[in-house]
Amino acid sequence: MSTDVTTTNTEVEKGVPPTLIAVILDESGSMGAKSGDVIGGFNRFLEDQRALPDSCRMSLTKFNTVCSLLYPPTPLAQVVQLDTHNYTPGGNTALYDAIAETVRVAQNHKLDSERVLCLIITDGEENSSRETTREQVTELIKALEGRGDWTFVYLGVTPDQFVKEMDLAGTRTATNTAAYNRAAPDQSWVQTSHSTAQYRARRDKSAKDFYKPKSDE
Repeated sequence: MSTDVTTTNTEVEKGVPPTLIAVILDESGSMGAKSGDVIGGFNRFLEDQRALPDSCRMSLTKFNTVCSLLYPPTPLAQVVQLDTHNYTPGGNTALYDAIAETVRVAQNHKLDSERVLCLIITDGEENSSRETTREQVTELIKALEGRGDWTFVYLGVTPDQFVKEMDLAGTRTATNTAAYNRAAPDQSWVQTSHSTAQYRARRDKSAKDFYKPKSDE
């Protein structure tokens, strides 16, 4: 798979809407062994997205036993890279709380013209949320997906299980999943960056089959 996000396959169409990328990144203890790959992969993802000409902002929520907002929606040129000081894996996996908090921040900052791409990246399963239930997250995803300008993408070790447990069968989100590569996290970031670039190049307000190459559609 090509990692060149400026190829003709991702040439930006006229009239594409601006994009708000809301990254929800696992910072639990299980991510520690490959933290260097995660940091490098995210930073490469950021540089790839900066290279594209369309308007885009990004937010980043990290989560372990609790969730923390590293920065709210910010122009890509001003987004801070990850390093060993601001990405320090440890603790459990409060995935549901992180999704709910990320959505809350995105809703507060979203411009009317923007489409929102929520990228959920984890190597584990929910085990630590205190404020948000599975049912609440499912309802939230379905409601926002129904608005037509929100896309949820899940990159995790058991994507089929996530779709089943979250009762998302038949939704666009169910088609927007891929398996997280624990052995080589950087490859998961390459895959996600390529798909994000293709999404941003199109006029569609939302996406399905996010990880399906555009040339195969």
